Amino acid sequence: MDAEYLQALKENTAAMQELIGLMKAKETRSDWVDPEEAAVILGLTITKAKVHRANLRWLIKQGFVKQFRSGRPYKYYRNELEKVSKKIASGDIGYVGRA
Repeated sequence: MDAEYLQALKENTAAMQELIGLMKAKETRSDWVDPEEAAVILGLTITKAKVHRANLRWLIKQGFVKQFRSGRPYKYYRNELEKVSKKIASGDIGYVGRA
């Protein structure tokens, strides 16, 4: 019984260490972010229907977001999003609508 408990504890510890490693890897700030993180940076509400992605497309079509990489999903440049976020907060961009 003790051997089984010790083995389960070792496996749990290994799994937790792997999880912590993954979380630390995600914490490293990349220059390119996915649509969900872009929405968080811009202060957009993330919806189950993915309306935040349509709002990001609207920002691209209006010319507010110019640096992005195509793919599935698109990647957006973090520094530019932070600048656009400041414009939204200051009222320079008054409306963020759907594409």
